[in-house]
Amino acid sequence: MKKKDIIRKLLKYNLNITPKALEILEKEHISDLNKIIEHALKEDVAIITEEFLNKIKSNMKTNSRNNVVVLEKKYKRIADEYEEDIKIKKNFKKITSKADVKKFLNYFRNRYSKIKELFESRGIRSITISQAKKLKEEAYVVCCVYDIKKYSNRYIVLEVDDPTGTMSAVVKNDELYKVCDEIIKDEILCLRGKFQHGRFIVSDIIFPDVPVNLRTKTIENDIVTVFISDIHVGSNKFLTDKFQRFVRWLRMESVAKNIASRVKYIIIGGDLVDGIGVYPNQEEELKIKNIKEQYKKLYEMLKKVPEGIKIIIIPGNHDATRQAEPQPPILEEYAEDFYNDSRFVMLSNPSFISLHGIDILIYHGRSLDDIIATLPGYDYKKVDLAMTIWLKKRHLSPFYGSRVPIAPEDFDFLVIDQIPNIIHAGHVHRTAIKDYKNILLINSGTFQEQTEYQKRMNIHPTPGLVPVLFMNEMKINILQF
Repeated sequence: MKKKDIIRKLLKYNLNITPKALEILEKEHISDLNKIIEHALKEDVAIITEEFLNKIKSNMKTNSRNNVVVLEKKYKRIADEYEEDIKIKKNFKKITSKADVKKFLNYFRNRYSKIKELFESRGIRSITISQAKKLKEEAYVVCCVYDIKKYSNRYIVLEVDDPTGTMSAVVKNDELYKVCDEIIKDEILCLRGKFQHGRFIVSDIIFPDVPVNLRTKTIENDIVTVFISDIHVGSNKFLTDKFQRFVRWLRMESVAKNIASRVKYIIIGGDLVDGIGVYPNQEEELKIKNIKEQYKKLYEMLKKVPEGIKIIIIPGNHDATRQAEPQPPILEEYAEDFYNDSRFVMLSNPSFISLHGIDILIYHGRSLDDIIATLPGYDYKKVDLAMTIWLKKRHLSPFYGSRVPIAPEDFDFLVIDQIPNIIHAGHVHRTAIKDYKNILLINSGTFQEQTEYQKRMNIHPTPGLVPVLFMNEMKINILQF
């Protein structure tokens, strides 16, 4: 039997397999795959390993003529033994007055000062542009990039400013030339160099980034957090069967009951419903054409989740709240059922929470479109790589005036001024996991099949792949529904 046939059959039963076990099955031509699947389901095995195969083959030989009585194993919810521990550290609720010139000015000054503080916390003592113009020696300057000019003879001019003035920063160094590929307009960075003939000659480029000495944080409690997003209830592409299988798993009515029994939290990273009027001619792809009914349908499914599980929700660009980021929580008038049920925690996009001391930054991820469209070498197949840009820039949407509308509030809510242990996002409909300097990056995929728009954009979703985090080990398992 070929590998792809083995994998296809196992996935029908929500079973995964290690590469070594798959190799054994292919090489030894084990014909009775059905019996192996039967044993895995009875023993509640989620992943078939080499050790499990050896055990099953041994049992099949010694007990081939014996009648075996299998007693169903009863499971209780282990997670219910632990008290919930949720701390909300950042949650944007209040929209300030309408935008004007002063608002925009205050917004960018706040962004600048916050990120400048991050450089200072790393021991970088910078001076202003106006001060640098008076010096003949090298200095550090924290500045905002407002234009990038590339010339054919391999040098780049960064047009930058700070509250004291503007300057042209020239990059000639080959190594720094490559670094410039990741520079984004409107980001705040630090340049080292000195003025020569009226221009600032750059000798180093420093991004805010995160420290390299961060430690992975774990907890003692044997509990699991589940990450999902982009459910899109109401769309005619919503995969009802997959989502219902997911809910049944949480109720311990299918395989991997041992994992399901440990689920304490579910975090939903936005786009709960497909919404109304989000894009032209959307009504042609809607099964439910009333947004309140879309939320009601989702609630009817989620209310079947065991009561001991807390569900934390932020909005996405398809949800019923303002489009500009930061987005306040989904409006209560559209999702009343969720607000009346104490199991649900309705937060903003983005939000920053702590679960048993594990800090989690939740962001829908709309700016990934800008990152992938702008930076060379990034695409939707490398969404995990694109997510690292947020940490390098210490900002969830460093572009201003691009695809993501950003409201000029009195402060920049999108600056990553506190370093999380985990960043959870969605939006791009592809499941991805990455460790960046001991920060776990999770994109939780979707429960919607490929849309017409995604076909045009060559985006291939990975529906029904759900990341589950074992918080006592900080390890991720991906379950297929």
